[in-house]
Amino acid sequence: MELRLFLKNITLRRTDQLDPGLVALLLAALFAVLNETSVNIALSNFSEIFHVSVSTTQWLTSGFLLVMTVVLPTTAFIMQSFKTRQIFFASMSLVGCGAIIAGAAPAFWVLLLGRLIQAAGTCVLIALLNNSILLLTPPHKRGIALGLSGLVVSFSPAIAPALSGLIMQQLNWRFLFWGLIPFYIIVAVLAYINLKNISETSKQKLDWLSVLLSIVAFGGILRGINGVGVTGPNNIYALMPLLIGMVGLVLFAWRQMKIENPLLELRVLKYPMFTLGTLMIAFCLMTLFGVVVLIPIFLQGAYGLSIFVTGLAMLPGGLLNGLASPISGHIYDRVGPKPLIIPGVILMAAISWLLSMVSSSTNIGLLIAMHCCILISIAFVMPSSQTNGLNQLPPPLYPHGIAIMSTVMQLAGALGTATYVSIMSISQQHYLQGAHSAATNLQKNALIYGISHAFQFCALLLILGLVIALFIKRPLLMENYSKDSIRSES
Repeated sequence: MELRLFLKNITLRRTDQLDPGLVALLLAALFAVLNETSVNIALSNFSEIFHVSVSTTQWLTSGFLLVMTVVLPTTAFIMQSFKTRQIFFASMSLVGCGAIIAGAAPAFWVLLLGRLIQAAGTCVLIALLNNSILLLTPPHKRGIALGLSGLVVSFSPAIAPALSGLIMQQLNWRFLFWGLIPFYIIVAVLAYINLKNISETSKQKLDWLSVLLSIVAFGGILRGINGVGVTGPNNIYALMPLLIGMVGLVLFAWRQMKIENPLLELRVLKYPMFTLGTLMIAFCLMTLFGVVVLIPIFLQGAYGLSIFVTGLAMLPGGLLNGLASPISGHIYDRVGPKPLIIPGVILMAAISWLLSMVSSSTNIGLLIAMHCCILISIAFVMPSSQTNGLNQLPPPLYPHGIAIMSTVMQLAGALGTATYVSIMSISQQHYLQGAHSAATNLQKNALIYGISHAFQFCALLLILGLVIALFIKRPLLMENYSKDSIRSES
């Protein structure tokens, strides 16, 4: 129903016609994100297939995120320099070629290369989708449009674990990559017929020093966060990339404020609703990644469920999250952000606290219900925060706003995973040091103890998110600003 409502409301600028090109973009993003997330559950299988360590196979995930984080700051330049169709077919070609290479991989490094190529294409494709939505939809209809984009991004991770588990059990692992190629071709044909060039392009000069600094900054921060999550906060070798990344970030920000055509226009942060919305998205992503990491660990460690059954248990929450996203966007278009964001953050905090009290005797149905509730609350906060923040920006800053939001999303997801896993691990060690070595179910109880502390921290962090939510309001729309007027204001 929401999809039909969305299709009725999305129109081309200055016309009343349905825009099927945007549908092609949504489908392309759906399959690209599905390919991104389908590998996560099969990391241990790849360790056996290619005879490498599990820590090495983790690069299939962390390397993907690293490339996305490095490419994201350049997407504003790409959106302003190239036509819509050029960007789409280039990014889809990267996703498709990466799938072919990964599926044919005779060695692990070839598989990793294919994944990294896919990461660059996926990153640009999602940025193009969000930028197109902003250009093709009037501000009073963007809530449901960006909500449907959220459905696409949420639906793929929801079905990926179960789908990947089924493929690994019944088919060859290569179908994780090759199985989606026919869908890429279908989407490409739809886009070739229907997708139009909608953005205005201009001759942009790429500042290579900014690109280099962004690689050092965002790559170093992401690498450091992941390292801290694995080895703990006391490991100097894990902290070094993080410190280098922070220094790089300061230099990157300084450079952007000094040059005439910055890689990322950081002046978008002077728009308060955009900044607050970006912070709310960061809190949501930290919570989301904490939930999708900790609950599967709990299901397997406390209940002894298999990977496939764990994926099935996580499926209802993911599906409800995706379905709730366009609904929350539709509500936002009618009533604004506060009626969605404030109750949503309160529910997120309350469920996080309840999750800190679960044990091996907790009914699994109740745990799945709590998982569903927290993902629904995230679906009500994230699209509203994103739409509200981007609506305050003038059109010339859309690509920069999307690039900054997307970069923060990647870093927040990694930070959430690293933070909650570190808290869980430290709490586990503390429990084991204080427990009697002959106690029964020692490892299981230590795991539950660690997860409990991680969710307690999540609940406390969301209280800060609630304070920020109180200052969010629907912005005045800024549709007629020029780039020169934006920079002259500063």
